[in-house]
Amino acid sequence: MKRWLVLLLVFFVGSVHAAPPEILSKALDAYVKNGKDSFLPVLLQDSVMEREQEFLTQGEAMMSRLEQDYGLPDSWETLAVCEVSDKVKATYYIVYYQKVPIYGYLYSYIKPDGVEVATQFRMQADPKNILPAFPIKQEKICEGNQQYGR
Repeated sequence: MKRWLVLLLVFFVGSVHAAPPEILSKALDAYVKNGKDSFLPVLLQDSVMEREQEFLTQGEAMMSRLEQDYGLPDSWETLAVCEVSDKVKATYYIVYYQKVPIYGYLYSYIKPDGVEVATQFRMQADPKNILPAFPIKQEKICEGNQQYGR
């Protein structure tokens, strides 16, 4: 798993300082302000995941479990936005719950009509499941490809 994440970062090109996708900002702002029931509908709007009932059920269960174990979210911040291509971004973020920070990533895609949609996301308490397997400065998250000669 650790090697997979490091290898995945090898392909990232882009700026760590870019703004997060609007869908992520809106979803996390709604979550902090209005609670877990507002997160998935905003995040998954116009995506294929929006219509997959099994995914929605699992996502709702995950959000409930996070709040049950770690309390309510207080705030969030973006760690890095890595441009995988002109149309695909990988965004790393942290949601600050009452008890612990929760790490997450979102893959988003800019459709031909210009609308950016979520294609995959994950949130975990263990940063090793989201971030590179070794300590790395925030501004270096997207630069793994330079270390490997790309």
